[in-house]
Amino acid sequence: MIKQLLTYEESKNAIVTIAIGEPYLSAWEKYSKKSWVLYCIKNKINLFVITENLVSKNDAKWKKATWQKLLIGDALQKNNYNVENVCYLDTDIIISPQARNIFDFYDKNKYGLISRFKNLPFRINTTLKKVAFLRKLYYDPN
Repeated sequence: MIKQLLTYEESKNAIVTIAIGEPYLSAWEKYSKKSWVLYCIKNKINLFVITENLVSKNDAKWKKATWQKLLIGDALQKNNYNVENVCYLDTDIIISPQARNIFDFYDKNKYGLISRFKNLPFRINTTLKKVAFLRKLYYDPN
């Protein structure tokens, strides 16, 4: 099921997330949804949350929940949503309401991805060593 939380008829841009299953949906609603709504209102962006598989398990296009993002474009088109540009975000992302409109600086002919390592304040090897070392301080075998 696709739920449209915010609708802007004049906008063909949408932010979409997938929260299939109660634990994912409730965590998104508790921790992230408010920041997404504020951001989308500020920038007049349509907001969608997908709460069920986009196709049945018997369908040849069926994918596990982690791969459902590949079906978003078809699903929005099939449900007659007037969207041309989609920004898919994982449910654990918190958006700063002051952030610039992501659709103002992208290339329509390309896919955009974010690096987990680019622009870190430290060298990546130093960061990974610290994480590996410090995780033992907080590791609970139970």
